[in-house]
Amino acid sequence: MSLGTAEDDSGTEIHVPADIDWEMLDKSKFFFLGAALFSGVSGMLYPIVVLKTRKQVLVNDMPCLKLAVSISRHEGCRGFYKGFGTSLMGTIPARALYMGALEMTKSNVGCVTVKMGLSEAKAAAIANAAAGLSAAMAAQLVWTPIDVVSQRLMVQGGNSAHTSALTNKYVDSMGGEGYCVNVPWSRGGVSDNDYIFSFEHIVFPIAREFAPDFTIFSAGFDAARGDPLGCCDVYPAASVPRLSNRKLQQLCA
Repeated sequence: MSLGTAEDDSGTEIHVPADIDWEMLDKSKFFFLGAALFSGVSGMLYPIVVLKTRKQVLVNDMPCLKLAVSISRHEGCRGFYKGFGTSLMGTIPARALYMGALEMTKSNVGCVTVKMGLSEAKAAAIANAAAGLSAAMAAQLVWTPIDVVSQRLMVQGGNSAHTSALTNKYVDSMGGEGYCVNVPWSRGGVSDNDYIFSFEHIVFPIAREFAPDFTIFSAGFDAARGDPLGCCDVYPAASVPRLSNRKLQQLCA
């Protein structure tokens, strides 16, 4: 390259705008490409989030490596991505709400603070702080319910997967084979009548056939009305507890 060419290149000026304005931004690339990149990062980190959430609800503590092996063995790779689809559904709406609230608040607060006679630097600082706060609150309108649902899905079936091996060890011994039964609910909000029906037509007939010497009744509260984990509608003072106790006493009479 000759000296003259080098001088011409050095004389070329690149003009960069002092501020990047919202109007200069390609909205389609920002929302969709940004959402794709965010989803990719979330996908890589999601198994760690599942492990953290599972550990928070475990009754007995378990090392992360052992928990990961257990999930992989009983649930496969899908166990590490329970609720991931639900989480992805909120990515674009949350980003749209965040950026919309950010720019609207920044513009409006900036104009108000300038009219109040504040300097440009102070007005920008106040506008940015208010915009960040409002944007975070707006995004949480989407993220919070989606996060609740995805975390419920993360822990769904987690305890049964870890205890199934221990349960099977004893169910098949001492005449217990064929008498272990679970009654899963296909929906939330099951009531007293649903429980009474399952006891009368499923649980107690099997229990009478087994003819136990004694019974142990686990008095959990997940099914009680208002419990956020069980999501059932069983009234504690209703007939379900009394029916269960009476029937169990008759089994061992």
